[in-house]
Amino acid sequence: MIFVTPMRLMTIGIMYSLAVVLFLFLALKVLKRGKAITNKYMGIYFLWMGITMSLNVVYVIWDDEVVIAGLANVVAASMLFAQVFLLLFVLIIRYSQAQINKQKQVMWTAIAGLLGLGLFLVGWFGGAVFGTAPTTGDKVPVWEWYYSLYFFIVAGVFILLTMINAYLARKSFSDVTMRKRFTYFLIGMGFLFWLLGGNPWANLYAEWTFRTIFGYSALVILPAAFLLYSSLGKEVAK
Repeated sequence: MIFVTPMRLMTIGIMYSLAVVLFLFLALKVLKRGKAITNKYMGIYFLWMGITMSLNVVYVIWDDEVVIAGLANVVAASMLFAQVFLLLFVLIIRYSQAQINKQKQVMWTAIAGLLGLGLFLVGWFGGAVFGTAPTTGDKVPVWEWYYSLYFFIVAGVFILLTMINAYLARKSFSDVTMRKRFTYFLIGMGFLFWLLGGNPWANLYAEWTFRTIFGYSALVILPAAFLLYSSLGKEVAK
């Protein structure tokens, strides 16, 4: 199993296994709560991310270089697409379902889908490959600079749009409790940005120390999920 190093076992095998369980558990809690559109989008977000991260765990038990490179590409494109569900969740809270109607929801989802497909195609044609870390010789997914930049920009735009709209929605509430909920949501989004914004550079600079530090710091996915759920995902519904 060429991919099992202690760092990969910890960050991928253990950390992402915990994240998968947490995200799927939160998806179940949100989706069974009701049919409100906000429940739907928050629940789908947790479900989509949980399933996507489960593919990461396969890295630990698979030794086929082509399969690992392909899965890395699928995971990246899928995570990119998933961010649209959080954006729609916040947009509906801010503007109401009447303003963010079905047509606009489909439009945003289609845009995210096309951008995710675009990333996948860039990776398929050489943007995401299976390479060798320069300092250790470990076999790891390596992203080309243009693939990393594509992911960083698109993920950053979706996350920043979500944060900006959450901040503006926060200002419209006078209730102190609701404002605190939005604050915690924004902190969770900040953790998410650290993970998704840092990952492309960790995969671009396949240097052991940098990847190790970022790999362990990616544990922020756990408090990010908890904050997203406990702040707005737990109570807010329309």
